[in-house]
Amino acid sequence: MKRGHALVISLIVGAAAIFGTFAATDSVRLGRSSAKPAISSAQIAAHNRALDRAEAKLRQMLAQHPAATPATAARPQQRVIYVRPAPHVVTLHRSGGHEAEGSEREAESGNGGGFDD
Repeated sequence: MKRGHALVISLIVGAAAIFGTFAATDSVRLGRSSAKPAISSAQIAAHNRALDRAEAKLRQMLAQHPAATPATAARPQQRVIYVRPAPHVVTLHRSGGHEAEGSEREAESGNGGGFDD
């Protein structure tokens, strides 16, 4: 191996090691910061109250329009039947020259053709 090639390869391996070290330290730093809660318990409680209010409003709207619910429940369930397609048969026509070559090979092997019809 030429010295120039060895130098280029060693520089590439060194750069990969440096970038790998930076990536590993960045991952460790991100993992450490994600362990801390980013939102306080008071903010979580406020969000939960807002979600509860929205849920109550949606339930109230649903109770005002009861006609929509029984109509969907009264519909018969759709039946799905899978039917396999017919098999696809491909026939390859070959010229007569291939059969002649095969019969010559069978005659040379001495077993007389193999399959009895």
